[in-house]
Amino acid sequence: MNKKENTGYSGVTIISVLLHAGLLGGLLLGDYFTNVASHLTVNNIEAVVIDSSLVNEQVRKIREQRSETKRQEDNHLHQLKQQTNQLKKQHEQEKKRLHELRTERLAAEKDIRKIETERKRISAARQKEAEEQHQREEATRIAKEKLAAAETERKWQEAEQYKAEEAAAQVKANRQRAEQKRKKAEALKIEEIRKRKLIEQEATRNELFNDLEFESVNRNSARGRFIFNEVSRYGAIYTQMIQQNLLVDSSFFGQQCIVRIRLSSTGFLFDVNEVSGNRTLCRATQTAVLKISSFPVPEDKEIITKLQNIELTVKPK
Repeated sequence: MNKKENTGYSGVTIISVLLHAGLLGGLLLGDYFTNVASHLTVNNIEAVVIDSSLVNEQVRKIREQRSETKRQEDNHLHQLKQQTNQLKKQHEQEKKRLHELRTERLAAEKDIRKIETERKRISAARQKEAEEQHQREEATRIAKEKLAAAETERKWQEAEQYKAEEAAAQVKANRQRAEQKRKKAEALKIEEIRKRKLIEQEATRNELFNDLEFESVNRNSARGRFIFNEVSRYGAIYTQMIQQNLLVDSSFFGQQCIVRIRLSSTGFLFDVNEVSGNRTLCRATQTAVLKISSFPVPEDKEIITKLQNIELTVKPK
């Protein structure tokens, strides 16, 4: 109960006490007048003659006054009860209202907490979505950069391949032109040799027959050693020429390749074939041989004949 309610109850109590005190005083006063009247009657019965109607009128008035006072007191008490009941009802209503307000406040606070929780959840979700969007954009950017780099690399490789193909085509064309020139020169030289042989045939025939016996006797001695040494010397020259044009790789060290080259009588390259050895080194050796296309030859026909189909061993150093 609050201070306002306590003040109301104290006022009602004071009023009730005053009314009861007044009522009690009225009753005592009525008894007093009754006693006085009786005393006056007893004491003065012999002295004077009392007007009974006047006394009765006074008694009636006192009684009416007492009744009116009691009625007013009852009415006042009734009003006080009504006010008390009204105050109790107001108090109950205030308590109920306070309870409702407290319930509404708790519900509102609960709703506020829910709203705040939802706000935080939405904020976190938005932040997460923003981070994921940033990650997606970053991944897209990186993918585009990689794609652009790959495209640049592809174009560069295509350009390099095109250059290599052009270079290979140019080499092939040059080789074909050189081969045509070589064949043409070879044909001309063969024709020239054929004509010269026809001219010299008769002159050398006798000398050939004269030297035939001597050559057959010494073939296995000095002449044979000379031819062997010359073939070995030219073979060493050919091997050195090949190694000068060889693109050496570190994996070639300790390896070897044996190739057979076929030459014309003037030293033009007809063909090169792998005999044995490291396959990678042999491919590089064949490429180096094709770069030369023409090899030096001596004037000795017998030595040239042996050099026209010769095996060479290539060992990178």
